Amino acid sequence: MDFIKDITKKVGRTAKTAVKKSNNLLEITKLNMSIGSEEDKIAKIYTQIGKEVYDSFENNAEASEKFNVLCEKISIIKANIERMEKQILRIKNIKMCPECGAQLEITVCYCSGCGTKQESPTVYIEEMPADADVEEEAGEEAQEEAQEDGYEEPEGDGAASETDWVNPR
Repeated sequence: MDFIKDITKKVGRTAKTAVKKSNNLLEITKLNMSIGSEEDKIAKIYTQIGKEVYDSFENNAEASEKFNVLCEKISIIKANIERMEKQILRIKNIKMCPECGAQLEITVCYCSGCGTKQESPTVYIEEMPADADVEEEAGEEAQEEAQEDGYEEPEGDGAASETDWVNPR
């Protein structure tokens, strides 16, 4: 009977691992889709900036305020993309080399690409608050303009996966 209990425990652990990995894969896929959507929004804003520049040229007018608002929208979107990319790294339990950008296991001490010494291995300790200040840095006025122009936040607030990283020592 102990043999059957052991098999049951192993099957249960394997099933839990499979569920966790499939949930991670699903979350990574959703984040990648959101990143693609955000990049499309940036491309549309770039097109809008180009049109504004041409219209200004054609009318001999100055439209620098419009450019500032559009550029701030781009900054907001880029901050969201960066946040989602960091989330993906955390889910995959990897880090990026600051020198060459290679993806590395979280526990490695030296980059296999360029040989740069890495920071000590890091671990998760606690959840970040849901009201992360990523968007506050880009300016509240630009956020309001972005919302008025139809900008929407990517699905999910990302708070469930965001964590603080600390040195385990």
